[in-house]
Amino acid sequence: MKKTILMLLVGVSSFIVNAQDTTTSTNQQTKKVTTTNNMFGVELGVPIEGRGLINTNVTIPQRIASEYHIVHYLSVGYSFLTDKKDEYLFSYGVGIPLRTLKKGTLYGYFIDAYHYRPDLVITDPTKNRDFRQRRIRLAYRTNKFEFSTMYTLRHSAIFGIAYSFKK
Repeated sequence: MKKTILMLLVGVSSFIVNAQDTTTSTNQQTKKVTTTNNMFGVELGVPIEGRGLINTNVTIPQRIASEYHIVHYLSVGYSFLTDKKDEYLFSYGVGIPLRTLKKGTLYGYFIDAYHYRPDLVITDPTKNRDFRQRRIRLAYRTNKFEFSTMYTLRHSAIFGIAYSFKK
């Protein structure tokens, strides 16, 4: 399973890198377009009802049209549960700009997360070893930092911060 997740991670990353036209801050005649660099970050899920999350991520912008872009979200994480088996997760999502503000841009992300529980002994046919989950993420990005929060149905409050190492 680990080999499959790593192969998916490498495959998706290579497609993103080959397809991207990374965006930078540009000034047009009447409209300022605020875009961002590649960012690396960490998200922490506060344990509510015994569940917590540690998630590392990378976000990569891609130009779609001359004045429009999206942001690819790719992450690998670990979910810990106090009374249940631990989970590993792999997530991919797409972020779209919602509103451009003076110093940054507000983005909305639609994320599909794949969870895997390797130590789960399946005694109940309604329980699955692996499952998918949809998430909605809101993030405020500048050219150096990104602050985010994520909504999930698994009773977790997830907050994140990301940083760009590009000068």
